Amino acid sequence: FHALSAAERALIQLDGDTGRSGSGGVARRLAGRARTELEFRNIDEIIDELSEHLEGIESMTSEISTAIAERFFRHHNEGTWIADRERLLTTTGGS
Repeated sequence: FHALSAAERALIQLDGDTGRSGSGGVARRLAGRARTELEFRNIDEIIDELSEHLEGIESMTSEISTAIAERFFRHHNEGTWIADRERLLTTTGGS
């Protein structure tokens, strides 16, 4: 719960808080959903079905991670990078 709350706060800072509910990015919404699910779930229910809850949290954190990568990190085709590097080396005389 704490880690999801911290992630949600960090995403709010990165996205900027518009003050509107539901206005954040995909990762922020997923983190909020996962946090809320844990926050309002009965502890006995979590313990009784611990493995299912842990699998659900693992799946949700994987989705959050993917959403963060897609939102904040550029994705380039490795072949493009290699071609760019070779072009740079050719024009600068590097090896």
